[in-house]
Amino acid sequence: GNTYNKNNKHYLVIRKKGNVLASKCIDANLLSVDEVLKVVLPIIDMPYDTLILKSRKWSITKNRGIAMYFLREYTNANLETIGELFGLSHCSVIHSINVIKSELLRNVSLQGVVAEASEQLNKLVKSNL
Repeated sequence: GNTYNKNNKHYLVIRKKGNVLASKCIDANLLSVDEVLKVVLPIIDMPYDTLILKSRKWSITKNRGIAMYFLREYTNANLETIGELFGLSHCSVIHSINVIKSELLRNVSLQGVVAEASEQLNKLVKSNL
């Protein structure tokens, strides 16, 4: 696409007739936690109140992990802050995000959900520039 990630910073690339005119650093803090959740929650079709339950059912832990994955990617919230949103330690946040990343390698339906959310979040990032 028109964005790339280098050293955990997102860059927007502006091209004209194939030539790169500019690449603008998009700091990950362009989106707020609320903005990310407003995009992600309808896509995963689960309310925030369900995500913060202490449940270990895969349907809930998977969706909680997806939400944390996008909060980590698109906000400047640190692991502790993300953990506090879900009543988890920063270690649990790291684990959940890693589970989602490994699951993405083999789970086609999860790939679709993540692609859809990424597309919408990238549009939101561009509209905030």
